[in-house]
Amino acid sequence: MPASLADTELDHVERMVQYVTRAQGASSPRGIDDDYWKKRLRTLEQTYDLVTAQRHRVAKLFEMLERGKPVPAAAA
Repeated sequence: MPASLADTELDHVERMVQYVTRAQGASSPRGIDDDYWKKRLRTLEQTYDLVTAQRHRVAKLFEMLERGKPVPAAAA
């Protein structure tokens, strides 16, 4: 699929990963864990023909999930 259609999905995953990484310190919501979001990101990479900026955003999200800490939006 074209990269232009990926932004909506990427925006959603970004918001949710930020939420999940903040929630990990408290209590993670059931069924919404790092593995789920990593799978969503891999699917996004495979489904869309991402441009460089989108690939950079995906890499930052994987990094956030690995560290378990939010990355400021400006850095993403």
